[in-house]
Amino acid sequence: MVWRDKLLSLIRTVFEDYPLCKILGTCFGLQIISEALNGKCERMKEAVKGSSKICITKQFWELPYIKELNLDIKEGFLVSKSHFDAVTEAPKMATIYG
Repeated sequence: MVWRDKLLSLIRTVFEDYPLCKILGTCFGLQIISEALNGKCERMKEAVKGSSKICITKQFWELPYIKELNLDIKEGFLVSKSHFDAVTEAPKMATIYG
């Protein structure tokens, strides 16, 4: 897929050429970022569907650019999910916030 290769290249370029730029991914974003930066994403045995409460670490909420948003969801929030792939190994330089 040409668009996918372009996206992988863009992620690598941003990571390498703009080290102060933080990249956050959820769902497919997390999977493609992990793949671009030498993590591992694999097909799951069964699909995951439904919803879950997500709790984010205090470290995430203390990031200056997150504090500026004045969000009031520190107790967690409900997200819907539907996926067949999962990140099984995060890139070595990744910070996990949730």
